[in-house]
Amino acid sequence: METHARVSVKGFLMLGIIIALICGCSDQVEKEKNYENNAIEQSGLIWDAKVKPNIIKRSGKKYFQIEYTFKGTSNELNTIDRISFAQGTSLGTQIINVFDPSYVETLSEHNDHDSIYDFPPGIVMEEIKNRPTKSFIIDYDWIETVNDPYTVWDAIREDRILITINWEKNGETYSETLPQ
Repeated sequence: METHARVSVKGFLMLGIIIALICGCSDQVEKEKNYENNAIEQSGLIWDAKVKPNIIKRSGKKYFQIEYTFKGTSNELNTIDRISFAQGTSLGTQIINVFDPSYVETLSEHNDHDSIYDFPPGIVMEEIKNRPTKSFIIDYDWIETVNDPYTVWDAIREDRILITINWEKNGETYSETLPQ
């Protein structure tokens, strides 16, 4: 009986280690104790933005997320070819472009770009047309100052965040800066 109990405990411990390893390899979301658990929301005429206070850890890097939601209809979203989501704080600015694969083909036909590789780094290729949702969740680098606990979340709360969305449809460009 005693030997059987040891095997069960060893098996249980081995299962626990395997589960811990699997969980450790996936994206981690943590809510820091010193950060508010409330998101910051901004609303414009065409777009809404929700800055999430969670830190995402992936491959040794930290990110925070902003969820952008298009207020128009799905049919209107289908007419958009490219969107640039920009956020800026006192610690820096980051721009992420999202575009439909057909956008690259159109540029190539007009000799504006030869290929996807002509686009600057940091651009995310994701289909815009026929999306099942009108929301885009964008990961931005989590910025911290050196030798100081001041982070991008502190900059957002204490100073502010500037959010601008630019989009292109039918060759026309549009822009909206969300008030805070």
